[in-house]
Amino acid sequence: MHITVCGAGTLGAHIVEHLCRQGGDQVRVIDFDRVESVNLVNQPYLRHQVGLPKTRALEEVVIRSTGRGIESVQKRLSTENAARLLAGSDLVIDAFDNGEARNAVRGACLHAGQPCLHAGLHPSGYAEVVWTERYTVPRADGEDACALRQARALSLLVVAVCARAIEVWRENGERLSFSVTARDLRVEPF
Repeated sequence: MHITVCGAGTLGAHIVEHLCRQGGDQVRVIDFDRVESVNLVNQPYLRHQVGLPKTRALEEVVIRSTGRGIESVQKRLSTENAARLLAGSDLVIDAFDNGEARNAVRGACLHAGQPCLHAGLHPSGYAEVVWTERYTVPRADGEDACALRQARALSLLVVAVCARAIEVWRENGERLSFSVTARDLRVEPF
């Protein structure tokens, strides 16, 4: 199965690492950003990778931890290139942190009939894992959910929920969506 993960930040990097540790998938990751020192708190990057493109840094992390390679695409995904960048994917996972890119992913996947699972964090300590058919791109509020103190813990919980949604979809085609809250560690069907 060919899986494309959109975003190599707090959620996307951990999702890619999880998929590769589980083995058996061809994983592509798309992101244009570079590793910054503030990313080291919540993302699996290492100090010597500060300044590198996140896609290349993630490729190094995955190779060192699993011996598996990934396809890294250092590009900004937009409505103009989304269909081309997502082509050939059996599953797309949207882990971007901005509405413009999320809209581009959602639109391209709906148009192509590609399964797409959206995973996102909100600064209030809320997260969701939602299939495209039920997904609404949230409005930008200016706050960075990844800067929260509990962002790493919440993101790892969201990765586990995302993994479960993918597993159920693979087994029987059912598309389960979830909401997750950090305060009470509650995971609910969406």
